[in-house]
Amino acid sequence: MKNLSFKKSKKSVGNFYTSIQKIAEEDNKNKYSPYQYLEFNNIFNKKLKNLPLKSYILDVGCGYFGGFLPFLKKKKYKNLFACDINFNTIVNLKKNYKFINVKKSSCLNLAYPDKFFDLVICYGVIHHTHNYKLAIKELSRILKKKGILFLGVYSFGNSFFEYLIKIFRFMGRIIQYEIFEKIAKVWPLFNRFFMDHTYVPILYLIKSGEIIKPAEKFNLKLIENFPSKTDFFQKIPVLGKLISGEGLLRIFIFKKIS
Repeated sequence: MKNLSFKKSKKSVGNFYTSIQKIAEEDNKNKYSPYQYLEFNNIFNKKLKNLPLKSYILDVGCGYFGGFLPFLKKKKYKNLFACDINFNTIVNLKKNYKFINVKKSSCLNLAYPDKFFDLVICYGVIHHTHNYKLAIKELSRILKKKGILFLGVYSFGNSFFEYLIKIFRFMGRIIQYEIFEKIAKVWPLFNRFFMDHTYVPILYLIKSGEIIKPAEKFNLKLIENFPSKTDFFQKIPVLGKLISGEGLLRIFIFKKIS
């Protein structure tokens, strides 16, 4: 595991994403579809399509648009829950996504009872905490037996991208956020990639083995894990691993065994 977090920052992860998400909201109005939603759509249709419609589903650290829950609503799922630590996200969801039962809650201390959910989604979240193992424990706790955990984690340690991000973050310590924010408002990819990796206060790179081992301890059986298909570097033999390690974002699918 690599810790790329800032030692001192005026922002918390909780309030950091407000600006990025508001810019993303403008992208959404222009019908710009973030890659992760398209990929989740494909994965769900192939691997999770048999999930009963009565299932209780939670998106942890869902973000401004409720994460993947609007997609699941189109699939006729109704028991949809979300949580986030960003106050602005909670306000936006309660106002514009009333079909979601939303709470302000951290992945390190989830405000839900044991064995409550059939599917828990936690995409791009636990690498922004200082205790990812506790997060996995909490995610397992709230899953029912045979429930599914869909997890997305930064896994590009020991790669070219690790050093690239270190350069970005060095720039972030020198150049004020507001300067690059002007570019982010007109360039969606810059907003979603550069701004996030450069300025987010807490950032860890976690290898797959470091995810799988504690997950097994907390009664989670690995079903499948693979790099996000949008990481096209992984398709390049040998060289791909050097560029993006185990994946710019690696996806894990677990089943709760007890």
